[in-house]
Amino acid sequence: MGQHLGLARDGSLPVRMIVTVPRESKDKPNPKPRSFHVRPDLVGKLVSFDGDHFVVDFVRREEVPVARSGRK
Repeated sequence: MGQHLGLARDGSLPVRMIVTVPRESKDKPNPKPRSFHVRPDLVGKLVSFDGDHFVVDFVRREEVPVARSGRK
């Protein structure tokens, strides 16, 4: 992760928020599987990174209406 944060800092690249959600599992011995999703409405910029700690400033993007065709 540090390598990717360094690339984002050095290249002024956008940072995406990825949310991890544990799923319920009926099998107690197995670790709970997780699901992941990207928040497309939030785009961040790396404000600071010292190799250990980082700060990302996320901004909510405006939603752009999707053009739909009249076809079925």
